[in-house]
Amino acid sequence: MSILTPSAFVGKFAISKAFNDGSSKIQEYIDYYETYYLNHLFGAELCTLFLTGYEDEEIYTVLYDPFALDSCKGVVISEGVFIMLKCLIFAHYIRQDLGTSTANGHINIAPEGGQAPSDNSNIAFGVYNEGIETYRAIQVKIKENKEDYPEFKGVDKQTTFYI
Repeated sequence: MSILTPSAFVGKFAISKAFNDGSSKIQEYIDYYETYYLNHLFGAELCTLFLTGYEDEEIYTVLYDPFALDSCKGVVISEGVFIMLKCLIFAHYIRQDLGTSTANGHINIAPEGGQAPSDNSNIAFGVYNEGIETYRAIQVKIKENKEDYPEFKGVDKQTTFYI
C-alpha cells in the first residue's frame, strides 16, 4: 500500500510530465523510497503497524497528520507524513534525474532560449532538509510518548548541505 501517488507531485513539488514518462519515473521513486523512509522513521515493526492503521487508529493518525509540539527540544513542527514523504522523494527525484536516458546515453536537454541548471543540488538539499525536519519532529513525538509506541526502533537522520 502506497501513501503517495504521482498525482501528489504538483505545485511546489511539480515534476515534468514530458514524454509521458514523468509519472512512471516518479512512481519508481515512490516505490523505492517510501518504504525505505517509513522503515527508518519507525523501525520495521512499528512501520507495519503504522501502515495498517494510519487512516483509522488515532495512535497512528496523530503521527500522520501535521502537529506542533512543545518539547524539551523546543517547539517541533511536523508537516505530516504525507508532506515528509513528498519532500524526501522529490529531493531524490530532482537530485538524481538531471537528464534523460536516450539510445546514445544520458543527456541533458537544453531548452530553446535558455539554459537548464546544470545541478539541482541546492534545491534538492533544501527540500530534503524540510522533510528531515518533519521526520525528526515525528520521532520526538514518539520518543516523548514511548508507552504508546513500544515497537519504535527508528533511525535518527540529520539535515544535510551541499559542499
